[in-house]
Amino acid sequence: MLVEKGLAYLEGPAIIFRVEKSKKVAFEDMIRGRVEFSTDDIKDQVLMKSDGTPTYNFACVVDDHEMQITHVIRGDDHISNTPKQVMLYEALELKLPKFAHIPLILSKDGGRMSKRHGATSIFEYKNMGVLPEALANYLSLMGWAPGNDVEILPVKEVIKLFDIKDVNKTGAIFDMDKLSWINGQYIKNMDTKELAARAENFLAGKKIIDDKFDRDRWTGIVAVYKERVRTLEDFVSVYKIFFCDEAEYDEKAVEKYLKKPNSKNIVNRCKIVIESKDKFDKASIEESYRKLAGELKLKAAELIHPTRVAISGKTVGAGLFDMMELLGREKVLKRLAKFC
Repeated sequence: MLVEKGLAYLEGPAIIFRVEKSKKVAFEDMIRGRVEFSTDDIKDQVLMKSDGTPTYNFACVVDDHEMQITHVIRGDDHISNTPKQVMLYEALELKLPKFAHIPLILSKDGGRMSKRHGATSIFEYKNMGVLPEALANYLSLMGWAPGNDVEILPVKEVIKLFDIKDVNKTGAIFDMDKLSWINGQYIKNMDTKELAARAENFLAGKKIIDDKFDRDRWTGIVAVYKERVRTLEDFVSVYKIFFCDEAEYDEKAVEKYLKKPNSKNIVNRCKIVIESKDKFDKASIEESYRKLAGELKLKAAELIHPTRVAISGKTVGAGLFDMMELLGREKVLKRLAKFC
């Protein structure tokens, strides 16, 4: 058809579209407004290669028409292809779809995305413990915002508020720290039982859960930690604190809090206090620790930090007295004894 009309010509077995020079090719972009190109900057376009296969721009036009595509939304790195496709739509007398060229997602340094900056498979985010609703929330804010500094936005709200005309014209920066923060907000606000189930499934998928797993106990642990974690992956170390026989120790933390000249004495005095208590709940443990700190003329933190490292291996986590109650007296005493 195009060859017969003189709009294309043969070059051996290949078919070449003839680009008429000194013309303007224009289209209305839903984000950028009117966009114009000069045909003087566009060379004749191969439609069919010599091996009989269609080129990208020709295939796009025919395929989109056959599928009745009404809107073509793609990255702005494709904007130079659009005038070539517009000319083909017009030559083939096909209805032109609406075009929108969205800005690319960039790394924090403003360059193209690479794997270390977050350009990875969607399944990798799942393996990292990112919740699907948090990822959808974050991606919806890539180059668009609803206003009023709103950042936590469920998909239903995005659908109500989104207008492609409001998409920024400049590239959006992908920030893993921001994604992690948003994910943490979804975790914090999620129903505890649902979060416990999701975290359990995540651990099961990584083959971490063993026969010592107690679901009711786990729900209590999740309730204490949900405001302190940012991803489901963070629950791996939480699980190990409470369900493994031995804690995994941060050597720097051990050096800082458990290898001072008086560390053994402090840990031993804490152990003796715990052994002597009839009740073992967070309120009575805290009361005992603060009383002991007074007797030893120490700040409460000087008992709390060594105890935390001794029983969890970490310097951060849930409140110490919550953690001790959840661990249980036997496991706490066993781990303290290791450093007496």
